[in-house]
Amino acid sequence: MTDTIYSLFQKAAAENRQKAAVIEDSGVTTFGELEQLAELIAGTFPDEVHSVGIVMDHRAEMIAAILAVLKCGARYVPAELRSRREESGT
Repeated sequence: MTDTIYSLFQKAAAENRQKAAVIEDSGVTTFGELEQLAELIAGTFPDEVHSVGIVMDHRAEMIAAILAVLKCGARYVPAELRSRREESGT
């Protein structure tokens, strides 16, 4: 069987549970915490989910949401909260 992105993440999380996975200004999220959050989010999806839209700030929670979608074998559709024009002020 071919490894999936989520199975590779699970392996990395098992080997590095207490190590930093995401470093942000607001703090650090460990691999263990990221895996727990992904599991929690995945548990909220309906059975046989095929696509999930993700509209979030770029933070650890967004990475967990992407992992949750991949865990379920679905695809995610990223969307920005603000357009690039708004961010640049033009």
